[in-house]
Amino acid sequence: LRAIGYDRNNEFTGPSWQIQTAATARNRGILKNIAEGTLGGAATREAVAEILCQTILVPVADYSLAFGYRTTDANGKDNETLAYKTFKMEKIDGVVMANEYASLTASTPLPAGQTTLGERTLNVTSTLDDIGESRYVYVVPQTGTTRYDLKCSKVYETEGMNKVYESVNKEDIKDAKFNTVTGMTKDASTEQYINFGPSTNWTSDWRIRYVVSLNVDKSTVTAITSPNAAIACPPWRPTCPSRTIWTASPLSVTAKRSSTS
Repeated sequence: LRAIGYDRNNEFTGPSWQIQTAATARNRGILKNIAEGTLGGAATREAVAEILCQTILVPVADYSLAFGYRTTDANGKDNETLAYKTFKMEKIDGVVMANEYASLTASTPLPAGQTTLGERTLNVTSTLDDIGESRYVYVVPQTGTTRYDLKCSKVYETEGMNKVYESVNKEDIKDAKFNTVTGMTKDASTEQYINFGPSTNWTSDWRIRYVVSLNVDKSTVTAITSPNAAIACPPWRPTCPSRTIWTASPLSVTAKRSSTS
């Protein structure tokens, strides 16, 4: 706690130092993974590692007589953490918005090996199943780019971080039915996407037609002479020499879509 700015008034000395340190650490979220009953006993190696890890990830506190301990500047922005000051390392969490398979915010996916988590793009490979789900990572900036590299070896997901509802049947999840059917909550801040795109409905006064055209490249047409063959002519040649078969090889098939919906 002294490393992140506390004990300026010797509050961690005297008979109540244990209560003061435990209260401050709990308030800063440093003890969130430490069982309450273990604080008075001998610290295990795992507990020490956990406390140190959580400590370097919280903003450092500044002290003044006027305001006491503050973890933000005059503009309300968080102070830097020890992890960032020392390693440029940050813990970031958010929703996987895009990767090489799909994107929730663009019409094209990202290059292979990249993932957008929240508003930051990481040099991380993820799957289609990761899209739309929450993850957290420890990263450092990649030199010369706006992307980030993993500082630890993996992307993390805690139990209860995501809830997924899937159905192969047609379901009505409009308005209040959403909560009942999916078991999730939905409010004004909920973002909704259909087929990895914003849920917008479009209508057209014009008929939408899909056209498939079969194109034969004339340059591939060849004549095969056979004494016993029937006579066959391509559409652009009204008459053919006797005992000649005109063939096209290969047949080029082109499918075109005149519009999208």
